[in-house]
Amino acid sequence: MLRLPLLLFFMLTFAPLAGPAHAQAGPATASLRVEVIVASAEEGQVDAALRDLQRRLQTQFSQFRSFVLRSRETWTLQAGQSASLPLLPNVNATFRLLSVNGERAEVEVTVPGGQTTVALPPSGLVFVAGPRDAEGRTLILALRRVE
Repeated sequence: MLRLPLLLFFMLTFAPLAGPAHAQAGPATASLRVEVIVASAEEGQVDAALRDLQRRLQTQFSQFRSFVLRSRETWTLQAGQSASLPLLPNVNATFRLLSVNGERAEVEVTVPGGQTTVALPPSGLVFVAGPRDAEGRTLILALRRVE
């Protein structure tokens, strides 16, 4: 007798964690925007194109005083598909959409010297530090999920 109420308790408690019960039509896709930002400790300013990121950049990368947008790309990827973005001559970053589970898109990010996997909800944002350029400035990748 105790089994049925206990089973219902677990179903009601943990079922919402599984995401929506309906299946998505077609292949899983997500739209991603990547902004390549040049960060420097030298006195400078935040590029007007980065105003929406200014507070987060200055908080998370407080060692830098200047942030300039170098490039911006947007892709819609299917699960398993990759996109590449040049950072420096002969140096690329790669973004591979691993899956879209419910609201979250899992993206594998590969930059010189490292690889990481991030989970992005709709309108989610994550920063990934990239390599340094020839002048010693650090490249920061702002990865966003866009609708």
